[in-house]
Amino acid sequence: MISDPLYRQDEIVRLCAGKTVLHLGFIMHDQWRDRLKDGNWLHARLISAAARVVGLDYLKDEVDEIRQTVGCECVVGDCLDLDEVDLDETFDVIVCGELIEHLESPRDMLDGLRRFCSADSIVIITTPNPWDRKWIAKTRSGIDERIWLNPEHVCWFSMETLRNILTRCGYEVIRAERSFEERLELDATMTTTQRIYWHLKRIARRLATRPDCQPGLFFVVRPNDQPNGNT
Repeated sequence: MISDPLYRQDEIVRLCAGKTVLHLGFIMHDQWRDRLKDGNWLHARLISAAARVVGLDYLKDEVDEIRQTVGCECVVGDCLDLDEVDLDETFDVIVCGELIEHLESPRDMLDGLRRFCSADSIVIITTPNPWDRKWIAKTRSGIDERIWLNPEHVCWFSMETLRNILTRCGYEVIRAERSFEERLELDATMTTTQRIYWHLKRIARRLATRPDCQPGLFFVVRPNDQPNGNT
């Protein structure tokens, strides 16, 4: 049973509170509109919590639309070619959420991030856990991976392979944990039956999930050439 689960979005927001933040791959393609409406778009949550947030994404049309409709600060740029991004400053926190599994060359991003790091900067990297119990169940059931895999993903990272690539690319791993995506929240409008179901679902999720089979991996790192600090 998982007694004290880590929730990915909540922890990212906590680490970014009151900080200057660079959020890479922030748009989430077409999902951002629905997530913004539902209050579950991570970028909007960061804007509410951080001192300043700059979003960076290669989707130019979406960046323009978000800049006009949401009014947030964002730039067009390729995570694999960060040296070409028109942004010349450092940030307290760099967020790379659910991004590294989309990249053909993660090292290009990890090397490019350094120009945005100060002595006290941290980098948050999250990615799906290949040992998530739902992926294991689908595989054991014989369901073809092409049916359920995100077609934009080009690789999987386990806890140790992600640690290995970060270390080889010159990063110090400060935290390496597994996480759930979001907290199951009680809604004030729930009926008694719905509240009972909510509590049972919450307990079942913790009982059914082995610690190493949680949905996500959550890493906090910093470049090795930067001194240690607190997170």
